[in-house]
Amino acid sequence: MNVTLVNPFDPLPGDEVRQGRYAALARALVAAGHAVTWYSSDFSHTLKCPRDVQRIPAAGRAAGIVIELIPTLPYPGNVCWARLRSHRKLAGEVRRRLEAAEPAPNVVVVSAPPPGLAAAVTDAAHRRSARVILDVQDLWPETFARIWPGPLRWLNALAGLPMARAMRHAERMADVGIGVAEEYRRHFAANARPGTPSHVLHLGVDLAEFDAAAESPLPPVPPAAADKRWILVGGMLGTALHWPFLLDLAAALAQRRTDMHVLIAGAGPMAVSLSAAVAARKLDNVHLLGFQPYPAFCSLAGRSDFGLNHYHTDAFVYFPNRVFDYFAADLPVINTVGGELADLLKARQAGFTTTTFDAAAAAKYVARTIATRPEVANRPAPNARRASWVTDFDRPAIARRLVEIVEGQQRF
Repeated sequence: MNVTLVNPFDPLPGDEVRQGRYAALARALVAAGHAVTWYSSDFSHTLKCPRDVQRIPAAGRAAGIVIELIPTLPYPGNVCWARLRSHRKLAGEVRRRLEAAEPAPNVVVVSAPPPGLAAAVTDAAHRRSARVILDVQDLWPETFARIWPGPLRWLNALAGLPMARAMRHAERMADVGIGVAEEYRRHFAANARPGTPSHVLHLGVDLAEFDAAAESPLPPVPPAAADKRWILVGGMLGTALHWPFLLDLAAALAQRRTDMHVLIAGAGPMAVSLSAAVAARKLDNVHLLGFQPYPAFCSLAGRSDFGLNHYHTDAFVYFPNRVFDYFAADLPVINTVGGELADLLKARQAGFTTTTFDAAAAAKYVARTIATRPEVANRPAPNARRASWVTDFDRPAIARRLVEIVEGQQRF
């Protein structure tokens, strides 16, 4: 079959950023014998800079993937009017290309957000008699409510009305829905046509890639933390994370144990204010390491004792990327997100959840659990100690399940 992927955000073959979900999906489809075209953007959402329009298509061809980089208006941040204008222009151009594509696609997989792109792609695909698989990765405009000042949050529903309408349209017109977590799947199913199939395909982690990277040398860490036990925080340092909980947890741990330190491996808009808050509270057990390449992050994870996932409830982030890396590293997860993730951690005895941001209870869990963790010097590599259930979240295996869903479209 001719399969078209539409996702402007994920790293591409030949990109400067570690490849993720859509690269794995594309490779799995090619391995299964399908012709794959990937519509993406010539602007890197991750790095906020132009992509290499020569190297990336060439890397795609080497992998058997046709990559079309759509000219895209740049934007300076994740939340700005320029980004919305950019997405609107991108949606129009992708729609035009889909309507003119020869041969026509048999199946189109489109990610949402952005909702306007998903709606435009759904309509264009159906005009070409192609089936549409909608991949729901985040909830727009719901997630933007937290950005408004408290008394003005009601405006989010009004300002986001065009976005919400586009998302409802895409959900109603999709032939299959996918969610990167169960909550997203449920959201799709509540708005889709009755009887529309839906599935959960998590973001996952490439376990082989993680294991190879985990053997990398450790990056420099502050001397005060070098011989301590670590709680690792990885990923973008953004406003969706509940930073007061992290600070309260570090303070509570300092009262219990002098050997528990928090290492924050990442960069983002909250880095400066977080550093100031750490200094103001005189938390000697919290260290900001800045951005770390993936191999360095994996080596830190392999050396750590816990992973922290501390999202605000209204961020609508149900199963973030960082958690899968924690699973790969055999790290018990200190978690603030309810639902599917909390249920999994409880069922697998793989972590602790407090949706009320109870730092004292989390510190008590750490103090109790650290006794069961091997000392660093006696600790085998992550792949020798992690539980077998973690393979459920191996990204290549998840990608192969998408192939089954794509091929199942022939029966509808």
